Amino acid sequence: TESRVVRQAARKSCRLNGEAPVAEPREVVKRLFDAWNVRDLGAVMECVGDDVVQNLPGGFHSAGRAAYRGTAEMFLTAYPDFNATILATYVDGDTVVTEYRESATQSGELRLATGEIKQPSGRPYSVECVAIHKVRDGVITSETHYFDRHAFLQQLGLVPEPTSA
Repeated sequence: TESRVVRQAARKSCRLNGEAPVAEPREVVKRLFDAWNVRDLGAVMECVGDDVVQNLPGGFHSAGRAAYRGTAEMFLTAYPDFNATILATYVDGDTVVTEYRESATQSGELRLATGEIKQPSGRPYSVECVAIHKVRDGVITSETHYFDRHAFLQQLGLVPEPTSA
């Protein structure tokens, strides 16, 4: 139908706050980070393609918009004060590598890669991360994040702190 074609065309490029769509990979990824920082799920979803694949530390993997949206909803609920500060960005064709610092307080339930649900800890965390995004036709088709998962879980009180010798 015509409305389906219009929705698909709208997803061809990332938008934020009604701004003009962008297709340049660096700008698509920047708008994704901006959308996360203002906790705008609609704008986050405008930045990802139908076939988006997401990989996170701990073996977490999702494929497709519906799965990405589910992860995003869980994340925004678990960390309502989420903030990511971009430290550096590197672009090679359709690949964007972003170094960033992520911080938030776990105020909602967190689903781990194992499927285990962790209740709100009320504890803050801050980790330095690297994200690798692939952009095609103005939307993200692949997203892989790397960070020190052990340090992240320690800060949330989900694994013991190291003992001194």
